[in-house]
Amino acid sequence: MKKIMILGAGFYYIDIIKNLKRNGYYVIVSDKNPDAPGFEFADEYAVIDIVDKEALYNYAKELKIDGIMAVNDFGTRSAFYVSQKLGLTNPSYLSGICGNDKGLMRDVWSHEGLPQPEYFIFSGLNDVELIKKKLNFPVVVKPVDAGGGGRGISVAFNEDELIESIEHASAYVKNGRYIAEEFMDGTEVTVDSLVFQGKVYPLAISDKEKPESKYFVATSLNFPAKFSAEIIEKIENTVIRATESLGVINGASHAELIVKGSEIRLVEMGIRCGGGHLFHTIIEENSGINAPKELAEILCGGKPNLVKKQNLGVCYRFFNPSRTGIIKSIEYDENLVKSDFVSAFGITAEVGDEFTGLIDSMKRVGFVVTKGRNREEAVKNADLIESCIKFEFE
Repeated sequence: MKKIMILGAGFYYIDIIKNLKRNGYYVIVSDKNPDAPGFEFADEYAVIDIVDKEALYNYAKELKIDGIMAVNDFGTRSAFYVSQKLGLTNPSYLSGICGNDKGLMRDVWSHEGLPQPEYFIFSGLNDVELIKKKLNFPVVVKPVDAGGGGRGISVAFNEDELIESIEHASAYVKNGRYIAEEFMDGTEVTVDSLVFQGKVYPLAISDKEKPESKYFVATSLNFPAKFSAEIIEKIENTVIRATESLGVINGASHAELIVKGSEIRLVEMGIRCGGGHLFHTIIEENSGINAPKELAEILCGGKPNLVKKQNLGVCYRFFNPSRTGIIKSIEYDENLVKSDFVSAFGITAEVGDEFTGLIDSMKRVGFVVTKGRNREEAVKNADLIESCIKFEFE
């Protein structure tokens, strides 16, 4: 039985743990939270912070693991460091560094001539004048390394908003580096891929819907993406080049791009599986490929089956109440959310919580994953579920 270590044992990783155990793996997990909900489903676990690469290396060496899987940005550098030291399969530690720093990532893509916005890396409020000289408004401001989830990202349309955006990002900055980018208008697209022996396999492609806001938080990911075969091929080729440029020979990637007409430009990429339900639910519903199982095969030295079996409709909908404030009650049709077309449903907010709007992905209040014979049917099913949910505020 192959031993695989998963870095993270939060709620969204429980299905990954269960999936791999069903498929014959001995699953070891680590998380800094002693009460992490995924621990009870694992064969073995340790309370270790997933950013503590030396502690993880010692633990993995002791257990003689066959593979290690990062399931979020915080764990990639550690997973790749451990793999490199133990001679296991994963991207290199250097790839992990470039894949977690949006500035380095942009520099690599610039060197490779990949399509992306103009950008400028800076260190704080003292650089406002330099940003104005380098870029035209509107600009997007981000920390270069914040752990994903849209943390610290916003758009500025003038100098006052630029200052506000830098102050917003400062709460998430880890290494004193920020990045300002030319604002890209168009439809945002996600592409989830697995990589085996240097070949990138795009498995699931969505287009995103986002509410009007200075923050960049999606409320719906719709599969398959609504573009022509020609544009899809162009998206896939761009993602393949971007993934290869970051040195990923075996592993996973989650890419985001902007499409406007026939023009495609890269937003960013995580060298790991997509978050939330993308990895363990949506890829399989859309393509027929069990992504956790196949990635585990890759990471443990096996041979995955990456042939897509289908391209069915899936909608990943996040609820976005029209009001903000203290939540007084949450009501929904309990029978409807158990319909056959619902793959996953959850309310992540509680009565008494304060909803301040979708500042980043962590502020979402609930979700549903719906499926259908095609994209339109899946979206219609998500609309139906969302219509039955009522948030009341004080």
